[in-house]
Amino acid sequence: MISRLKKIGRDFSLLLSAHTTQDKAIARNWIWHEDISTFWIKKYIDLKFPEHKKVCFFSCFDPRIRLAQFYPGVKIFYSGENLQSDAVRPGLPAAWRDARVAEVGFEFRKEPNYYRFPFWICHRDFIQPDATLEDIRAFIAKLNDPKRRLYNARTQEERTRFISLIASHDLGGVRTPLIKLLSPIGQIDCAGKFMNNTDELRTKFGDVKEDFLANYRFNLCPENSLGEGYITEKIFESIASGCIPIYWGDYLEPGILNPKAILRYKEGEEAEIYERVKELWEDEDAYRRFVEEPPFVEGAAERIWEYIQGLHERLARLL
Repeated sequence: MISRLKKIGRDFSLLLSAHTTQDKAIARNWIWHEDISTFWIKKYIDLKFPEHKKVCFFSCFDPRIRLAQFYPGVKIFYSGENLQSDAVRPGLPAAWRDARVAEVGFEFRKEPNYYRFPFWICHRDFIQPDATLEDIRAFIAKLNDPKRRLYNARTQEERTRFISLIASHDLGGVRTPLIKLLSPIGQIDCAGKFMNNTDELRTKFGDVKEDFLANYRFNLCPENSLGEGYITEKIFESIASGCIPIYWGDYLEPGILNPKAILRYKEGEEAEIYERVKELWEDEDAYRRFVEEPPFVEGAAERIWEYIQGLHERLARLL
């Protein structure tokens, strides 16, 4: 009872502060570590709509979304979580199934107040909020350069390490089997909390993922769970670092990613992924032929630009 009263008191305090603050953007049910002012869509709104109405961002980390109706301003729901699966956060999808506000996410849905804008575009400003189409084309061209996969972009040295993994858990149950499957081929360095066996990410590379990953030919980057349209930043961070992604997931962004440049793992095909990784690690010619494949297909920049322009049109109606 006391706990319930405390929650009610907290909700009331948040609601009161939302009505009294002078900030033009606030966030509720938000768990990401960055301040809301660093959130991609918030920065985009400030750049493109400087005189915008008050905006309240919501996410999926507190089921009391029904309180949203009492908050002031334009309400935008955003989630990078898989709201189709209970694999990582049991009970989360059910809590949100019938309680959505105007929404942006990765799923394919037909509600008029929904727009698909994948999290990988936003995460750590993979695409800058102020990027032009030409900026995106130049960025994609840089990532498609085979030299970026052959050499460490920072040191210009050849990549000599085998596989890297940066993860905090294996609640989806895929990372552990992949490590067990591929570790007989070579050393797999795990720099996150999960199966940690190296502190170099922190001590040598200052927690800069891209600098750490740039030493490796391959990167294990499976999703936490499966879901239609669900694809996060993991594979894009791998590509940006010049690694060959070893990927498990439902969706590969047609029109953007090149499946020929990605090693896609599927349960039941362990022998195939083992033999292919072994070949690319032990046969230098095979490896060099593989990295000639650009990770982004022709027209990828234009497709990304379409996502951003579509978001702009939706925001223009709201703000």
